[in-house]
Amino acid sequence: MSAGQLDFAPLAFWRRWTPWTWAALVLAALALAALLAQALPAWQRAQQRDALAAQLARVNAQARARPPAAPPLPAALEADALASAQELAMPWGRLLGHLARQGDDKLALTQLEPDARAGSLLVSGQAASPEAALAYARRLGQGGTLSQVQLMAHEPVAVPQRLATQFRLSARWAPGGPVVDPVPDPAPSAASQPLAAAPASEVRR
Repeated sequence: MSAGQLDFAPLAFWRRWTPWTWAALVLAALALAALLAQALPAWQRAQQRDALAAQLARVNAQARARPPAAPPLPAALEADALASAQELAMPWGRLLGHLARQGDDKLALTQLEPDARAGSLLVSGQAASPEAALAYARRLGQGGTLSQVQLMAHEPVAVPQRLATQFRLSARWAPGGPVVDPVPDPAPSAASQPLAAAPASEVRR
């Protein structure tokens, strides 16, 4: 083969690229890297959200599987329930029997208001006279069922009738056993004496 007939192999394709082609490739690579740098944190956040959602779903499933816990009772409702239970356990027969035994045909009871927690009793009724109401209060203080019996107030009824006096008295009551009167002061004043122990003329109107 003569020198004029030499056939050179073709150049590789990258050797035929111009500097502008290389610049374009570099720019494309930089853009791809920037895109990946922005997409990676978003993908990680999405993975975290999916993991939290799955964990929350497991917690909710476990909560639904457990029986619901009873809500706590409000303090006022709990106190009322306790008071009701105490009142149901009171010896009503003993109290009512005592009230009935000390009564007579000169009076009639209209309302009883016992308080288990305070150990007190309020009695309302009608009597033939203030003296009859006072005598009833004195009788109630005997026998150990009630103590500190006081005639709090009395007044004429609106419509004249046989039992012409309305009265209201208070007493201490110990449902679980006999009542114990407090130790009196060494020198009690006349104003501090119970009305039940005072003559009829000293009863408040």
